[in-house]
This record gives sequence, structure tokens and C-alpha cells, in this order.
Amino acid sequence: MSTEGTPNQESLMALKERILEVVRSRGFEDSEIKKLIVEWSEKKDQEVVESGGDPRVRIVYESERAEIWEAAGELEEAKATLLQAFYIATHEEGVLDLAFEVKQKAEALGVKDVKTEAQKWADSV
Repeated sequence: MSTEGTPNQESLMALKERILEVVRSRGFEDSEIKKLIVEWSEKKDQEVVESGGDPRVRIVYESERAEIWEAAGELEEAKATLLQAFYIATHEEGVLDLAFEVKQKAEALGVKDVKTEAQKWADSV
């Protein structure tokens, strides 16, 4: 799920890598991590808006959020975020390739039936 390309995307990738580094070394409760996550999230939200609702951009964002949750040891949040991304990927045109990638990530976290669990998530919102 590569979003490499523009300088903005490269700076977002660098920021995400910094978040992962800090959360792995100092934990999720570190004051720097909270600031970095807010900064990254605001920029990613803007990227989603600027994409005009491109589901691919949203799915990549959710997958990256799940990676941060997982690094923080928040596995239930990571799973829920991946289920959301999977649901989007299976209900939008042109992004089934991402559905497969997201499904693999969710299964690696222990989700047994990704499709059923994603539907349960959708029914709950």
C-alpha cells in the first residue's frame, strides 16, 4: 500500500515512521507521541479530503492507523481499524487489491473471519 510520490506524501511517511519509532521505544503514553499522532492524523485527514473521497486514500490511511495502534500494543484498536478498511475496500470499486492486503494484516492480528467481522463493524456504526 504505497503512497510514495509527492513531497507531502514523503513527509507524511517520515512522520509516520517517527511515530512508530517513538511508540516502540517510549510507549503510547509519551507526550511527544500524542503530539505527533495529532499532527499526522490532521495531515492524513486533509489528504483524504483533498483526494475527493478516493477510497484508496482512505483505506491506506486506515491501514497506516492500524499499524500505529499495533505498534502501541493496542491490538483491538488495530483490528477494528483494519476491519473498517476492509469493509471500505470490499464495498468500493477499484480497490479490491487493497482488500486482500488489509485482510492479510487483520488475519495476522488474529481476526479469524475478516469478512464477517467487518460486516459486524459496519452494522454497529
